[in-house]
Amino acid sequence: MDGTLQIHLFSSFSRTFIGLIVGTILGFLMGFLMAWFKKIDYTLDPIYELLRPIPPISFVTLFILWFGIGDFSIILLIIYGSFVVTLIPTYHAIKEVPDIYFKAAKVLGANTKMLLLKVVFPAALPQTFAGLRLAIGTA
Repeated sequence: MDGTLQIHLFSSFSRTFIGLIVGTILGFLMGFLMAWFKKIDYTLDPIYELLRPIPPISFVTLFILWFGIGDFSIILLIIYGSFVVTLIPTYHAIKEVPDIYFKAAKVLGANTKMLLLKVVFPAALPQTFAGLRLAIGTA
């Protein structure tokens, strides 16, 4: 009756929204960079594969110890959860774009920018949106 429920709902929603947005953007960027550049993939893949099997909920205690009790640790936990779930579908979506698409675009005179905007991103979009859906559920 006094409006405290709405305040707490807004607080929870804003933490979830901020964590989801930041985590998915980082996951999309990292997935793209790892799929497009082999050196980045070779460098970051072992670190990612080390952290990937650990569920985000198991980091609660560590995040509280490292960052204290508050919104910051909660948002970081949501960022981690949505980042992990977004990176793999993005990575595989870009890696699995058929080579014939690249060959056809290059024959038609596409440069790297056009190749990314007109070939890679549209071909990878469905699987990337599946990762976004998983990230929303995780957040």
